[in-house]
Amino acid sequence: MAKSLYQIEKIADDTWYINEGGLDAVYVVAGSQRAVLVDTGSGTGDLTALVRSLTDKPFDVILTHGHPDHAGGARQFEKVYLHPDDIEMAQSITLEDRKEYARSVAGEEVLAGMIPGGDFPQVVPLADGETIDLGGRTLEVIAIPGHTGGSVCFLDRGHRILFAGDSLQGLQLICAPGEDRRAVLKKWIEKVEQLRALSDEYDLIAGGHDLVQRSNLEDLPALGRGILDGSIQGKQEHIHIFDATFYHYKNVSLMMDDI
Repeated sequence: MAKSLYQIEKIADDTWYINEGGLDAVYVVAGSQRAVLVDTGSGTGDLTALVRSLTDKPFDVILTHGHPDHAGGARQFEKVYLHPDDIEMAQSITLEDRKEYARSVAGEEVLAGMIPGGDFPQVVPLADGETIDLGGRTLEVIAIPGHTGGSVCFLDRGHRILFAGDSLQGLQLICAPGEDRRAVLKKWIEKVEQLRALSDEYDLIAGGHDLVQRSNLEDLPALGRGILDGSIQGKQEHIHIFDATFYHYKNVSLMMDDI
């Protein structure tokens, strides 16, 4: 039997951060009536068993975006919630896509427990501003296009946590579609500034790969503005699994198509 990659840490009442062997992070969040699994990661193990090890509440699956390392385990379920702009992307994820990502980050051994899954599940569209009621605990959907066209965050004001997906990572990838790359970057900066304006509502930023530094709320928009005004220049580099143009400011970096 393959050893589970899931490393579990309780970060707040009824809130668990699960590191999938360095590939990504998923979260289990429970209220008095229901729970949610935030993202499905790369799907290297039994996600229902993972959730059941933490809570016996009925649960839903909500996705921050449609990349393989966040929606890769979606086929283990009958229904997921996802922004409409990322549905096609998530539905197109293949088992080989998931394996290629996992292999490139952590090596061949992480593939042993990967669950192929069946047909892609029913998708319930998420809308900016809607709320998810878990019973005494509410998550607010905040759209933040930039990393992908349909990226969203989930704000838990009661527990003071922002589940940010990949939108505030210190290594930021701007992959949202759009021929005008400057416009895509500018829109993302505006949305990060909106999250910064709400920063009194949360203490913890739970990112799609790790817990995120709050300084990113200032440094990421500053980096984006520097790219737009030309004061920060990019260069071709190999970082993580990417060979691309990267821009740097303080402790954050950004990758995107040349603008």
